[in-house]
Amino acid sequence: SIMITFDDGYEDNYIYMWPILKEFGYKATIFLATGLMDSPGYLSWQQVEEMSGEIYFANHTQTHRSSSEDKVVLYDEIQSANRQLNNSGLDNVKVFAYPYGIPSTIAQGVLMELRYNLAFTTYNGRVQCKSNRLALFRIRTGNFGLGMSGL
Repeated sequence: SIMITFDDGYEDNYIYMWPILKEFGYKATIFLATGLMDSPGYLSWQQVEEMSGEIYFANHTQTHRSSSEDKVVLYDEIQSANRQLNNSGLDNVKVFAYPYGIPSTIAQGVLMELRYNLAFTTYNGRVQCKSNRLALFRIRTGNFGLGMSGL
């Protein structure tokens, strides 16, 4: 199985990615920095609502703060984004992607307190059965020129 994910909630996800996924019947997850929504270059809440049938939306903090922040700041960032997502009927499973892709023990502790089920890094690798559910690897493509053969 594969899981297609996108971080940050850029507007180009709506313009370019979503039509292609719909054409092929694929699902994906977009990790939203909820405080950036409705800003230039980012998705609007209206676009998110329109895509929500085919796209799963999950937590990427409110303002894309680093996971190395102190516990109080991280708790507020994650919980604020969680409230915004829940108020929009999104992210019932409680899935998270670390801003900048880098986990921290502080962030993992906050996620455990808030009962998050999964958290993704941008560390390159595959998910195994024994993988830490709060530090899951992904295979990056983006600007890295992986190409279809690398997948």
